[in-house]
Amino acid sequence: MWYRNNGQIEEELQIRFTGYLIQAVKHTRRDYLNARNQYSDREIPTDTIYTTGQTLEEEVAKHLPLWDMIESSVLFYALKRLNERERYVFLSHVLDNCPFEVIGARLGLTYKGAAAVYYRAIRKLRKSIEGGGRNEF
Repeated sequence: MWYRNNGQIEEELQIRFTGYLIQAVKHTRRDYLNARNQYSDREIPTDTIYTTGQTLEEEVAKHLPLWDMIESSVLFYALKRLNERERYVFLSHVLDNCPFEVIGARLGLTYKGAAAVYYRAIRKLRKSIEGGGRNEF
């Protein structure tokens, strides 16, 4: 028997995918926080002398286990495709539970501006992951 498509299947798929994305971020956050606690003894001392041409950001990024902890290559490349501000707002809000007021104050944005950047990043991540999943096979 033939049924008319009322869009309900697409809504269910969207709801499932959003749930999957939220769970993936929660698991990545949990793993990141566990790894950060394990690596606390490997912190960089403040009296470390940096070689010429090496910035503090490069040194910190080298010891930051977040990029090593992401197992999904699609999620990894989706996060890498975000610009720096979007990635900062997304990770600050998700990993550090930082409210939009604080994030906005750090970046010179309002509450709504920081929230807009966050939700735009979510949309870009969702689009990248959906597109990446189809192109992988």
